[in-house]
Amino acid sequence: MRFVGRGHPAIRATHAKTLELSPDPDITARATCVIAVGTDAEPLAPMAGRVRIRISAGDARFSLDADANSSWDPAGPVVIRRSPLRRPGTFATGATASSADLPRELVRALQDPDALVTVDVVAIADDRPTVVLAYVDPAVASLPSPLMAERERADTVIAQDAAARALAEPRAGDGPRRLVIATADLPRPPLGWTSAVEVVGLPARLAVAAASPSRGPLVLADPAAEIRTALRDTPAAARLVLVVPAAGLADALDQARLIRGNAAGMVAQEYVHPVRTEGGAVPELPSSADVAVCFDAGGPDDALDPAVRAAVDALVADGVATRTAAKALAALTGWDRRRAYDAVVAWLRD
Repeated sequence: MRFVGRGHPAIRATHAKTLELSPDPDITARATCVIAVGTDAEPLAPMAGRVRIRISAGDARFSLDADANSSWDPAGPVVIRRSPLRRPGTFATGATASSADLPRELVRALQDPDALVTVDVVAIADDRPTVVLAYVDPAVASLPSPLMAERERADTVIAQDAAARALAEPRAGDGPRRLVIATADLPRPPLGWTSAVEVVGLPARLAVAAASPSRGPLVLADPAAEIRTALRDTPAAARLVLVVPAAGLADALDQARLIRGNAAGMVAQEYVHPVRTEGGAVPELPSSADVAVCFDAGGPDDALDPAVRAAVDALVADGVATRTAAKALAALTGWDRRRAYDAVVAWLRD
């Protein structure tokens, strides 16, 4: 793929996080990430997977690597980000450089309004194990362009239902990139998958549910529900999806640890692929937008049903002795008495 544009005297290339090719013929000095104006592309289509981006103007050259965004909207700008934020105008993320990293010789060439600026994008090998989960409306007659790009880069294609198989012929390969397509339900990662997960075609609250390696019934909490209430009302054997403010994520994970006995799950914001959180650790967030969390379904040994916790809390609140409450907890859960006693003591301390 090749983008072709022109230089402009207002180009500064000082932005530390992004790099942009603008389709507009003119910019101001405030556009510190823009490196070319009036850009056009051939072919005009999104790409997927790891790519190398080579910028040329005059005799100056510079290359960087990034992850192409298959959901890029060709009608808008071409933004390349260091961060994982994949808004519609984002062509690639996870870039190894921004506009501020361009050699000053190249920047001077880009400031020439007569300079022809070419940006060549080529696919490169990537040995990172990745599964791409894609949901497609069963009513469509052909794969949308993002999934055409993903299918082209995938080593293995898995279709999880008949309609998906009609859209994309399954294939098995030896490479590390797998594409999973579903139309009848949420796409699911292969059992035991622990590496990177990307999601195409789903909002954040469904993306985290699809990316969850945990099995069990899925509960989508009402976005308006109080977090503590949702945690208490959802059985421990179910996966629970909450949407919380970014500033409240740490508190939500802490409450899940106390109420459900486990805060492990998948976390994502809109336009960002899900990431794993373990033990209440707060992952780095690229923006202040709301966060979707899918808490793992708990097994009999690592999670406590909220109804049981509520019953024990009621006993303690009524003044029942700690040992008596622990005996009740052991009877309700099958835990040994030492574990039950330690749990009650920990709840009282919290």
